[in-house]
Amino acid sequence: MAEFQLGDFYRIGRGVTKDISETVKWWSRAAEHGNAEASVKLGGMYLKGSEIPKDYTNALKWLTLAAKSGNATAQFGVGSLFRNGWGVVRNETNAAQWFLKGAESGNIDAENAIGQDLLVGKGVQGDRDEAIKWLRKAGEGGQKDAQFTLGLIYAGGKNFPTNLDEMTNWLFKASAQGEPKAQYQLASLYLKGYGVKQDNAEAIRYFRLAAEAGIPEAQNDLAQHLLRGVGTEPDTEEGLKWLRKAAEGNSPKAQLWLGQLYANGQFVEKDDAEAVVWFRKAAERGYAPAQFNLATDYFLGKGTAKDLEAAAKWARLSAMQGFAPAENAFGYAYDQGLGVNQDLTEAYKWYELAIAQDNRNAKVNMDKLRPKLTAEQIAEGDKRVRAFIPAPSAVQPSR
Repeated sequence: MAEFQLGDFYRIGRGVTKDISETVKWWSRAAEHGNAEASVKLGGMYLKGSEIPKDYTNALKWLTLAAKSGNATAQFGVGSLFRNGWGVVRNETNAAQWFLKGAESGNIDAENAIGQDLLVGKGVQGDRDEAIKWLRKAGEGGQKDAQFTLGLIYAGGKNFPTNLDEMTNWLFKASAQGEPKAQYQLASLYLKGYGVKQDNAEAIRYFRLAAEAGIPEAQNDLAQHLLRGVGTEPDTEEGLKWLRKAAEGNSPKAQLWLGQLYANGQFVEKDDAEAVVWFRKAAERGYAPAQFNLATDYFLGKGTAKDLEAAAKWARLSAMQGFAPAENAFGYAYDQGLGVNQDLTEAYKWYELAIAQDNRNAKVNMDKLRPKLTAEQIAEGDKRVRAFIPAPSAVQPSR
């Protein structure tokens, strides 16, 4: 204990000149003599890089020493090192084992971690009942991530039955601790009147809390309400401020919407080139509607040089995700040989996919195309339609 206290005195400069190297020396001695608190503090310093350079190898060494003696904080720390591959080869099974030890020793972060792992079967066999047990234990202890997860679970997530009282209970708990994802969920609930009484003012309040915490989706939603005057007085300046924050925070929906405002001259001065800038940002993140808009601008030469090959590439990426307007546009590219080699069978395929989503333009185009097709081309086109599986996202082209 004297070694630990002396190290602490050097850390805070109490009765001696502050000297972190002396702290490390005395805490190392204390840890080697079995002082778990010294091991945990040393491991934490190396892990966080606070006061001394970050060193995951030493973090693992000292935290493992304390963890093996049963220290719950250290057990969670070792689990985190294995989970992230810091100072050790990443190992999900070892991570879950240490989280369970920490949970059984009473660490609420470890309770949350093992609960999350059990929920999805990460490093351990999935077990919903055990997951709920640990998550509730962590949530009741004030662990906000566990509280938020419980809120989502009782909303009917992870194939659990819906329980609106439990859902709102846990979301309110997490929100009260400043968890912005919970605040965003509550905003959506108040907006819809789901689990709570519909209240636009409360929705705006929670959107603002989440937006101020840096959640891009909340910033985007708050912007929409402010610009459109839904649930609040219209405020163009404030709305544009939040929309830009969301767009700069890489929200593809915000980037698309900001691009549309520039394209239409709505709330801002019309600027087609600036619209392309924002469409491209969202498109490069794989957002199908933005990819379609960018393809359209390349096709028309609007805000950028006309480039039929680039138009076809972006239309393809959007169409591959099942976005009906892009399916029609990509079909038209094959129909007319615009940016791609003409291929009427492929045009038929994309028109058919768009028509299945009631795209009117595709129906018009198909009526013009069908008389040009042979029975063999139609049969092959139908075969390609049946084989099509929409992609969850797309890789951007080189330009």
